[in-house]
Amino acid sequence: MIIFVNGEKVTSDHHNMEALCNHFSDDPQAVATALNGDFVPKEQRFNTVISDGDHIEIVAPLQGG
Repeated sequence: MIIFVNGEKVTSDHHNMEALCNHFSDDPQAVATALNGDFVPKEQRFNTVISDGDHIEIVAPLQGG
């Protein structure tokens, strides 16, 4: 399926948010996620189904000061 991850068009066989985070992040527990503009908590990622054309954001926290 074709999805958009952080604004980039990608082809993916991952069908839930947890699998996608594991693929795109070095530390999936430390990222924030959204599906089509709606926040997805860590606890709901496994049950959050990804469909063709979805827009996903995977954002790591920034450090500094």
